[in-house]
Amino acid sequence: MISWFRRRGPLVEVTRTRPRSGPLATTRVDFAELASDTSDFLGQAAYVQLAFFQLYSEISRDSGKLLTTELLAGPAGHALAKHHRLVREIRHRGEDPQALMEPYVVAIDRLSRIARGDSINEALLGIYITQGFLDDFFLGLAARLPSDLAARMNTLFTEDSGSEVVVGILREAILEDPRRAHRLALSGRRLVGDILLVGHAALRIEGDGAGAGNTAERIEPVFTELITRHTQRMDALGLTA
Repeated sequence: MISWFRRRGPLVEVTRTRPRSGPLATTRVDFAELASDTSDFLGQAAYVQLAFFQLYSEISRDSGKLLTTELLAGPAGHALAKHHRLVREIRHRGEDPQALMEPYVVAIDRLSRIARGDSINEALLGIYITQGFLDDFFLGLAARLPSDLAARMNTLFTEDSGSEVVVGILREAILEDPRRAHRLALSGRRLVGDILLVGHAALRIEGDGAGAGNTAERIEPVFTELITRHTQRMDALGLTA
């Protein structure tokens, strides 16, 4: 995985404009220490959104239910539209979208396979968790992009992803069989570990000894905030994170 983060700068306040359940927190995170190369940011973000679209399409196909296919068309469309917007940003910079996405294919495809789970409900939970987590992740990283691009990325990653559709399907499934709640909670906890591995790989800590330890301390608030948001998403389903 490419190491993105090299430049230094001042602290920034990271706030969320997307509606959330529970009070919003403003977390002070040193994203300057995690400053992304713009090309790498756009390449990975674009492939992530394409992977979300592909996963929604697979779930729709495998569900065998016309209603599920119809409902998931909305979230799938949101992901594909975001992918196209990111690709346009790449082309506007005179770069090749395929070349920028390629380094991230193996890791993101692996995460998608894990998110797919062993059932339709696990797959729905998997994409709900993964999409929310990674959208939050990229929103935070966008803070150190060039100002005009950062504004567009803030808009993109705070827009509706259609997750309320997934929440509705999962809530209905849990009501039909409350035993599903325990299995889904376990599946969600396993998946978070893999998402964190992807995040830590992207924020690879360079150096040894005290320097590496200090870097680890600086990035820890990033993941603390991401886990907080994840817990809120699980709470919305009545599941323990």
